[in-house]
Amino acid sequence: MVDASLPPEHAESADLDELFRQEAEGITERLDLLLSAGTAEASGEALRLAHTLKGLAVATSTHSLSDLARCIEQALVDQVGESGAPEALRQAIDAARGLVTGEPGARAAARAAATALEGQ
Repeated sequence: MVDASLPPEHAESADLDELFRQEAEGITERLDLLLSAGTAEASGEALRLAHTLKGLAVATSTHSLSDLARCIEQALVDQVGESGAPEALRQAIDAARGLVTGEPGARAAARAAATALEGQ
């Protein structure tokens, strides 16, 4: 529901922010499930979703999330053909979810997760 006291442009922005949050949160949840599946098909879908998350974050100027999503995407490319997901990748997805949901300390967790993925 839109707050009638907000000017229309702010109401639209709030609606878009909520739509972004819902979409991005759904992507992170789906990434978790796909990593657990551990199949080649699931890996391909996870890569597509990481790319989508990165694009969504860039489009909304959510820089910390776009940087982390880029690292997640690259880690998925690097792991093609390998079984299982490294713990660093799972932690990065958790950190992305934290950024989306606004958890305290999420930015620091995202930076640490990106650094861990880049170091692999």
